[in-house]
Amino acid sequence: MISKKKVLGRQMTVHSLRHTFTSLAAENGNPLEAISRQFGHSDSKVTRDIYLHVTDRIHKADNANSGREE
Repeated sequence: MISKKKVLGRQMTVHSLRHTFTSLAAENGNPLEAISRQFGHSDSKVTRDIYLHVTDRIHKADNANSGREE
């Protein structure tokens, strides 16, 4: 049985750690293809659809680079 521990009021699971890793790696500019390979996915679309949730930092950076503001 896999233990689930509450951290900051939320249960931490392997799946939630994968989400966190993917988000942080993407925020730090790691290519999606490299992240996909680390997870063993055959296609980066799998990684993007399941794990990658665009964060406010990425949105703000994209908007700043394009001259838009939110």
